[in-house]
Amino acid sequence: MIVVWDKVLGRGVPALLSLLIILAGWFGGPHVAALASDTIWSQAQNYNSKFLYTYSQTYAPAGYVQYCRDNPGECRRRPYRVQLMPLTQARWNELVTVNELVNKMIQPVSDMQLHGQLEKWSLPTSKGDCEDYVLLKRKLLMKRGWPSSVLLITVVKDEQGEGHAVLSVRTDRGDVILDNKTNRILLWNQTGYQFFKWQSPRDPKEWFSLLPKNLTELLTATAIDGQLD
Repeated sequence: MIVVWDKVLGRGVPALLSLLIILAGWFGGPHVAALASDTIWSQAQNYNSKFLYTYSQTYAPAGYVQYCRDNPGECRRRPYRVQLMPLTQARWNELVTVNELVNKMIQPVSDMQLHGQLEKWSLPTSKGDCEDYVLLKRKLLMKRGWPSSVLLITVVKDEQGEGHAVLSVRTDRGDVILDNKTNRILLWNQTGYQFFKWQSPRDPKEWFSLLPKNLTELLTATAIDGQLD
């Protein structure tokens, strides 16, 4: 993971909270530090809601920024047509088909193994990292008529405490998650993940935090938003 230490220094409350978590790790061990972080994180979203709450604008992952430079057509702004997609049986079947297809056809490998780099986003053909699965699923769903405004690339903290990318699909029945780790499509609050940030529905090159600003800085400082596994 890439630790962005400049986010820790000299930033008032976020810096203090970050320092407390770091000290908890030093003196109480990793389990104490994880508990402190999870307690703070759990305050950001209402886990009884089917929909994620968006906070303020934030920066895009560095790997995605480079991907857009290399593939501007994949990141262009499209007309904002739909906020929530009506989840008919036919649309649900499309989600299941695309999720299972990509999970089956792409072999999971790290960016270092595939590209010789810690973090490189790319459309996969046979192998890829978590974010590559997401890019392909988004592209295939858009070819089936899904608007880009409901297909949001999302950064989360997974069950191992590592940075991970999933595709959030905004529907009238809730925000559901397409994940390379499972063929099951779940509501966001059933995944067990902690949600960090996602794309803007209006412009894929803009990103918004799923945490209050102080928690965004805190969790960036503790290395969530670095290399995605």
